[in-house]
Amino acid sequence: MRDGRAETVALACATLLPFVATMLYVESVFYEVGAVYNDAGLFAQVIYRNDLWLSMRAAFAEAPLPYFHTHLTFFMWPLALLSRVLPVGMVQFISLFHAALIAIVAGVGYRATFLAFGSRLAAVPAAWLLAFSGLCVHTSWNPHFEIVIPALMVATVMALFQKQEKLGLALLFALFLTREDAPFQFVLLWGSLTFLCPQRSPEERASAIRILRLAIALGIILFAFQSAFFPPRPVFEMEYSGRPPWAHLTSDVIAERLGYLWGHRVDVWGPLLLVLIGGLVLREPVLIAATVAATPWFLLHLSASFEGMARFAIHYGFPFVATLLAPSLAMIRDLPERDHGRALRLGALQVAVLVVASVRADARPPIYALSPPLGHYGHRTDGEVVRQTERLLDHLQAQARAGSLVCASDSVASLRTDLVAHRERIRAVTEARADCDYIVSFRRDHEAVAVAATRALSESETRCLVSDTYLVVDRPGDVAWPFRCAP
Repeated sequence: MRDGRAETVALACATLLPFVATMLYVESVFYEVGAVYNDAGLFAQVIYRNDLWLSMRAAFAEAPLPYFHTHLTFFMWPLALLSRVLPVGMVQFISLFHAALIAIVAGVGYRATFLAFGSRLAAVPAAWLLAFSGLCVHTSWNPHFEIVIPALMVATVMALFQKQEKLGLALLFALFLTREDAPFQFVLLWGSLTFLCPQRSPEERASAIRILRLAIALGIILFAFQSAFFPPRPVFEMEYSGRPPWAHLTSDVIAERLGYLWGHRVDVWGPLLLVLIGGLVLREPVLIAATVAATPWFLLHLSASFEGMARFAIHYGFPFVATLLAPSLAMIRDLPERDHGRALRLGALQVAVLVVASVRADARPPIYALSPPLGHYGHRTDGEVVRQTERLLDHLQAQARAGSLVCASDSVASLRTDLVAHRERIRAVTEARADCDYIVSFRRDHEAVAVAATRALSESETRCLVSDTYLVVDRPGDVAWPFRCAP
């Protein structure tokens, strides 16, 4: 009874801090910093009070397009239903949703490190390090659901390592509901573990192969279902291969990308390198298998046509979260036996991996300013800023529907996705011309280049602000109080 109470308290400590901090951070990103891409708002719109088809009402087509053409994500149905009964707005809902995902990641991190090393006192801060690692912070900057995929993968592997096959199958089915390629992501990890780690018995190997075949079958079923009923958009071509395939790659491009990662994304390559070195030095096949499973993802992202993906920005680095817990998985595989010396070595490696995963550079490259604004963690957004921002955007939305040309940046479009719905009337700020009736953006470094390039305004023209720091409207026309306007 006492152990159960201690476990509940420890798990609550491990998950509550990441949940609250992430919830406040996501809300601050939307209302004060400005979302890095309008993609964040499009995803929020998909899961917030949407229809049965999870239509993307303002994204890639003039007519509503079911999100299933992009990703087959069945778990969003109950989310869309839940959003209809919760008395919160779209930004608040996506903040709660993403905070819950990060709490799940923290919970899996706590459970893995506690099972591996037997110390709740050490497992709680380990969970915090995982939840606030560079990979998780980047995905919180552009809230998406993918961060839960590696958490479910690790949870599934833990269950299977402990011979809890029914729980493992249930978690594998949950993984099946997240994204059409999630089973194949699991196949990479579980297949590497199966073929690179020695099996204790023929029965154990047969069981591992059976799980692998099931995961492959689930992945094939998902892709076949999507192809038959929701022909996928060419996401792979748009973001990874390009057209013609990989024609964008040159030695200079690869060198520039590797140089950027070396200087700015230690949180991506550092843990992978530590796990690989640890596997070779300590002769731990689980660590080597985890690195092998991560390598195809690393190479695919590095060669992607989309620059943000090549820099592992926003949520694109999510597959590597599973690798961060590889030292714990190595210990869990051999439970209930726990060699003290081995536990010390793997425990030290686990701490080192999580610490390095939390290293983030603050430098902001000139065009792609892809460093999250860390100062907004734990900061609560002023309710008056939220109300005034919503009123201003309501006004701009009405003006756009009445025929005005509103040039909204991606950050603003995340708050009002239909400001980019009618492409013949609305342009992104990077395409704005002097005939815009309104130019609206956030004061953020990552938009400064775009705003400066489109600023065909004299210093004497009126500028209207929600606050000195946040939302700015140029050439505001008839916009008036409650928004502070200054000459």
